[in-house]
Amino acid sequence: MPDPASKLVTLTSSPSEFEAAAIAAALSDQGIPARVSGGTIAGFRAEVPGEAQVLVFEHDLDRARNTLRAVRADSVDIDWDDVNLGESEPATETATSPPGPVIRKLVIGLAIAMVVAAVVYEANRRYEQWLADKVFFEPG
Repeated sequence: MPDPASKLVTLTSSPSEFEAAAIAAALSDQGIPARVSGGTIAGFRAEVPGEAQVLVFEHDLDRARNTLRAVRADSVDIDWDDVNLGESEPATETATSPPGPVIRKLVIGLAIAMVVAAVVYEANRRYEQWLADKVFFEPG
């Protein structure tokens, strides 16, 4: 029979495996062993969405609850609308700017060349097949 002190119990559940893993990591930082269960289906959104559960040993449950309350109280929620990010810099042309007319013409030219090559290849393939059929089937 397993030791009752080693029984795992659910501390909390989360719809996201990431959040459950963050809780487990915070508990582990405080010396409370914790693990996440059910994470492989937590993000699955078919007919039955899953939850990730944070599991702790039963003898650590009260300490884990208190630690979780303290961690949540100390967490920082940032309202980015209230944060002053300074003045935005003027836009400059970078590698992410749209291609210029020269690049656009090169891309169009390359696309046309690829279409022409495909047509020539197919015409050559059909001609070679016609020749093979003619030589093979015509009496000579």
